[in-house]
Amino acid sequence: MEKVKYGKTTYTLVPGGFDTFTEDKLILRHLKEGKSLEEIQETAKAVNINDSIDLIGSEGQIMRSLKGYAYSGQICEIEDYLVEEKAIPAEAENTTKAETDVEEIRTEVVTIIFSKPQNQ
Repeated sequence: MEKVKYGKTTYTLVPGGFDTFTEDKLILRHLKEGKSLEEIQETAKAVNINDSIDLIGSEGQIMRSLKGYAYSGQICEIEDYLVEEKAIPAEAENTTKAETDVEEIRTEVVTIIFSKPQNQ
């Protein structure tokens, strides 16, 4: 799974958790990694426009490094966020076609927004 590093902390991203599609904003969605919302916010507050925010691939390589972003002051916690759906084959005796059940994997995630300062 991809990760993101800002400040000196690395977090595991959820699918679609690295969003650079909004102009001048970087929206991240990641697991809490055992930290409180306040701890994550303090890490984010320390990020300034000279620091990099790094997207790290599953093998540990930096895939993308962004500079020029600072914490926007926007952070929220989502308690029951769907991170994965797993297909589980049903074990029905009288069925001719393979039926599957879906197991939903849900967890707590944080959505945090970094933005480029207006006067840059």
